[in-house]
Amino acid sequence: MAFGPLQPRLAALLALALLAPAGSARADTTRDQAVVSGVAGRFLAPAYAGLAAAATADAAAWGVYCPAPDATGLAAVQAAHRRLALAYGAVQAFRFGPVGENGVAERLYFWPERKNAGAKGLAALLAGSDPITPERVARASAAAQGIPALERLAYADPAGGPEPPVAVASDAGKRACAAAMAIAANVAAITASVSAAWGTPDTGYAARLARGDLDPALSVSMQQAAAELVTGFMTGLAVIQDQKLEPVLGASPDDARPAAAEARRSGLTREMILANIEGLRAFVAALDGAADPVRRRSWDALLVRVDDAARALADFPDGAGDPVRRRSAEALLARLKSVRALLQQDLPAELGLTLGFNGLDGD
Repeated sequence: MAFGPLQPRLAALLALALLAPAGSARADTTRDQAVVSGVAGRFLAPAYAGLAAAATADAAAWGVYCPAPDATGLAAVQAAHRRLALAYGAVQAFRFGPVGENGVAERLYFWPERKNAGAKGLAALLAGSDPITPERVARASAAAQGIPALERLAYADPAGGPEPPVAVASDAGKRACAAAMAIAANVAAITASVSAAWGTPDTGYAARLARGDLDPALSVSMQQAAAELVTGFMTGLAVIQDQKLEPVLGASPDDARPAAAEARRSGLTREMILANIEGLRAFVAALDGAADPVRRRSWDALLVRVDDAARALADFPDGAGDPVRRRSAEALLARLKSVRALLQQDLPAELGLTLGFNGLDGD
């Protein structure tokens, strides 16, 4: 296994984890409930609450900027967008619950896009002279409804374009701003609904799961719910490897595609990966009481190694086509592959779960 030298403490944790007996294949539902209620109450509910708050703040920033556009207001909009995108990054791979229903995830974050869907969706929304309202946005293409669409409006195209569409002093700029306000309001409404479903006291999913009350809308059994959540965790690692690194790096510098990188306009390509890892670490922390403490510490230590490699990421995606400048991304990819293989083998086994396909299979 090409994993590279381990820090002594991490090596000890991994050795203990491999020596410790794995969880029984199927003892009872107690562990399943501990997984589901822990992840719901300690990770998903607070993460979605934070996402909803960031979306509300983003809509407010647009509401201040658009009536009186200036450089200060645009900077505030871009700062709010950064907080919103990174809040979504923590839960990006998870499709358990309402975010996985009725295309909600795609409406919030349509990425990766194909056939220039984002530009086409926004062009259709901006066409004509009819008012652009949140209701109209909700009926538009998913590619024009969510956070990536807001990025297209708030930031200039790195491939060309001197300023963001909403900063253009013309009727087209005003219409782009109207679209941004409507899209931001739509995102705020969607995230508020998802957050309420999870976090409403007494009746929200998190509160009910803490009592062992599994809503049939979530899953058919605690075992299946636990398996879906752990599948989401493993999908999070797959997303970073299969969508954020490999397509941009290609097989060689000549095959690199920097333009395929996530959040390139806003400069958040690396930060979105870090947000993904932060969410995965929060997931592992939420397994307290469901998994052996030594194993949990070993899993977190592995994710810290990926986080360290991601923080060392330099000149990505722009340097992906250069043999020297791409080295930090190649190092992150190698680290991620090793960690993903270890976690795929150990985490489901410890929890007594058999996983199905991850959320990227079949793409």
